[in-house]
Amino acid sequence: MKRWSPWVLLVACDVVIGWMNLKATDDVQPVAAALLLAGFGFGLYRPARAWLFAILLFLAIPVSTAYADSINFSPGGAGPEPLYQTAIALVPTLIGAYVGAAVGWTLRRSRA
Repeated sequence: MKRWSPWVLLVACDVVIGWMNLKATDDVQPVAAALLLAGFGFGLYRPARAWLFAILLFLAIPVSTAYADSINFSPGGAGPEPLYQTAIALVPTLIGAYVGAAVGWTLRRSRA
């Protein structure tokens, strides 16, 4: 089970972040903070795979946005927006993942 634990946690984070994105109106700061924090944690856990975790965490945003568009759900009332606008969510995810990776690499070097 230990081998699957990080992947189960990643899926759980994706579901929570996707739900947050689905319920967000115009306030995207909590979603960005969740992406930053989750990216940091996974980057710290596996610095060499920070890019992979960042992409997988980021996918919660376009998937939840596409889902919201498919059911005509728009909590802000503005209607559906273009899916390409979700690409900006990759920025805090990558920042968090690579800051976590840098901390992870630094901690591993200091122990050696």
